[in-house]
Amino acid sequence: MQTFNLKPLFPDQSVQISLFQNVTNAKELKELTTEGILQGCLIDGSLILDSFHILTAVNKALYYQKLGRMKTKSLYSEILFNLSPTNKINESLKTFGINEMTKKIIAVVLKDDLNSKVIPESVNGEIVGLENLEKIIDVERIKKIYRLEQNEEVTVEAVVTRMATKDVK
Repeated sequence: MQTFNLKPLFPDQSVQISLFQNVTNAKELKELTTEGILQGCLIDGSLILDSFHILTAVNKALYYQKLGRMKTKSLYSEILFNLSPTNKINESLKTFGINEMTKKIIAVVLKDDLNSKVIPESVNGEIVGLENLEKIIDVERIKKIYRLEQNEEVTVEAVVTRMATKDVK
């Protein structure tokens, strides 16, 4: 579990990111977050390269919230949406969100929600450091989602570029 301050754009905001492996209650966690009982964003851990990948989506979601231009109904679904290289909301949520079979989960909780029902305490799984992300990523799936060439290296720069350029018209 790591906490990141979002300076300079959002100096009063921080985000806690936790990585879990061998999760056995993904279905329950998805239901609890969908119902708003758990406040946070649950991401399929096999699709995230490092913390910068997530922090890019978080900052973009907070920025669009500040402008009143979010495309989804909540800040946490906006984070999932911003991880995607496409503008298809449902596809983004299905791709980056968890499902009942997800075993590797990243939990993202903003500072304002740290006192609500806490996600890390609700997860039946092993919490590990974010440095373990490189061991659990699904390179082929990431290449497909972000439309990387077969000979193109999977880097956070390549992925974040595709996330950022989806808004360019």
